Amino acid sequence: MTLKNNRLQVTKFIPAEQEKVFAAWTNPKIVEKWFCPEGMKAEVHEWNAVVGGNYSISMIDGEDVYTTNGTFLEIAPFHKLVFSYGWVDGDSAEDNVETLVTVELRNLDDGTDVTLTHEGVDPEEVTGHEEGWLSALSNLAHQFN
Repeated sequence: MTLKNNRLQVTKFIPAEQEKVFAAWTNPKIVEKWFCPEGMKAEVHEWNAVVGGNYSISMIDGEDVYTTNGTFLEIAPFHKLVFSYGWVDGDSAEDNVETLVTVELRNLDDGTDVTLTHEGVDPEEVTGHEEGWLSALSNLAHQFN
């Protein structure tokens, strides 16, 4: 696998305490409720949110299934998660290319700012990934409404 330099960054305000937002990233039962673009369904196959732990999750859109997997590389409770991110069994230009996702949580008086940086994204896929992450983060915010 190859890690490329292309990156995107998105930020979303989540109306919940930082600890609860962190739990939404680390608890597979909660992850399954939001970790996909709106209109799709997520199915967690594995979600071991510890350093060196693996994850595998499918995003289902009708009969189309998009599966991603990776390894948690860094976890700073309530503040930061870093994990590798790669597509499985698809026909995208990104197949078999490992990318890197960093999620940073910043506590605010009325909630939490989530900044997600995705590095190594194919230039032709940046817009799609940006829209997908923003949509998934909107799903996450809806978990706390």
